[in-house]
Amino acid sequence: MATDTQEFHKAQISILRTLRHTPSARYTKLRQPTGLESDVFKFHLRKLQHQRYVHKLANGEYELTPSGKEFANNLSKVKRTVQKQPKLSVTIIASRGAGDTVEYLFQCRLRQPFYGFWSSLSGPVQWGESIEIAARREFEKQTGLVAAVYAVKGFYRQTDYTLETDGLLEDKLFAVIEVTKVRGNLGNGWQKGRNAWMTLEALKSQPKYFPSIVEFIEMMSSGEFYRTQAARYAPDEY
Repeated sequence: MATDTQEFHKAQISILRTLRHTPSARYTKLRQPTGLESDVFKFHLRKLQHQRYVHKLANGEYELTPSGKEFANNLSKVKRTVQKQPKLSVTIIASRGAGDTVEYLFQCRLRQPFYGFWSSLSGPVQWGESIEIAARREFEKQTGLVAAVYAVKGFYRQTDYTLETDGLLEDKLFAVIEVTKVRGNLGNGWQKGRNAWMTLEALKSQPKYFPSIVEFIEMMSSGEFYRTQAARYAPDEY
């Protein structure tokens, strides 16, 4: 089950929250809300300085660094952790043929979780990276093919839960990407998945596949820009 990131000491959270609401602050102002003795408080303040979240100014006051501002902005208001957010990925739809004979490029996952499930090609969007560049990178890396156009057609939010406890496993936001003008020879040199062209009917005959793939294609066909879905999986599926 998905878990929060590493928990921070409440004194460190207090320092970050205080500095979040002021340009800078003196040592005493930072220590008072924690109620800690000076030596103990210094340990936590220095740890934040070592992590480069807090910087000491020439006048003796402390301020958040640029990375500290970003970190403090994502602190949970309830827990002593950074707030978890949905994972942003691209899901890539390529097709060939027309009418009843149209085939789509699917991939059988050879990695956990969901080992053995058929899916569309997908991959993470890296920090600061455009969605189109992420799609190009993943498509070329995973297939050996190249495409001239990578078009964002919509967004699909999916939350995955376990059937046993209804606990949240994953929270994902997919950018649905249509790739066109594909050329090259399809390869299977990528060890994390096996690629194949197949019709939707052939996909549905597979023992394990993600129903969301059908929804991606429906969205593209209808022009629907956003859709959300909750899915539930047995322990032996995840």
